[in-house]
Amino acid sequence: MDTKMSLSLVGVLICLTANSVSSQELPEVTAYVPIDGGTNKVSDFERVAAPQFLLAQTGVDGREVELLCSRLWSGVIARVDGVLGAMNSEASAALKRGMTADYGGQPAAVVAADDPYFRLAKYPTNVSRLVERANKQCHPEGSVVSLDSAPQGSVESAYAVCGVVDAAKIASSPCEVSGWDSAVKMTIDVRAGEARQICDELTTAAQQRKWIFGRGWTIQIFSPYSGDKPIAYCTL
Repeated sequence: MDTKMSLSLVGVLICLTANSVSSQELPEVTAYVPIDGGTNKVSDFERVAAPQFLLAQTGVDGREVELLCSRLWSGVIARVDGVLGAMNSEASAALKRGMTADYGGQPAAVVAADDPYFRLAKYPTNVSRLVERANKQCHPEGSVVSLDSAPQGSVESAYAVCGVVDAAKIASSPCEVSGWDSAVKMTIDVRAGEARQICDELTTAAQQRKWIFGRGWTIQIFSPYSGDKPIAYCTL
């Protein structure tokens, strides 16, 4: 297997199984949001883990991103390279009205997410995914199941596994879920031994995330040259 491919998958799995950083490790962040007749002081920000797969192709390390959301305000901001970016429409609207912020008790620059000064400016798709991730933590009502939530059935869990594979960009074609066969199927250009390793890693990640599978569900890994016979097979 290509080394970069292996690292890509391992990085995704690490992100899936890692715990969020304690809020005690985060310097206090305060946003001053202009409202009619005054200013709304928002200081209940929570740090949201930024999995590396949500930053694919940006060149930004997820450990360098402080994704911030509030349960009392619908805006989402992120700190990258010391700059706070207004990530969603609510934060952008507040910024246009003159929103300011403090980080660790000091004034902090706040820019629009598409400002060239912000490192994620050229990656609106990644920004949208990060916003969705933040909303799932601070505003879970109305959120949808994703890689970081706990699917409630076999099919949902199977699509979550496929989400890992597709995000890691290790497959030759999009991962597939077969309810008829009770299987998660993927085609990866690797040898059988490497395929078994990937199979085991995916199974372990699913167990750690408590993704639920009914009896008989499997992961099946095919090679582009193996036809309809899997080169690796493991039980979920």
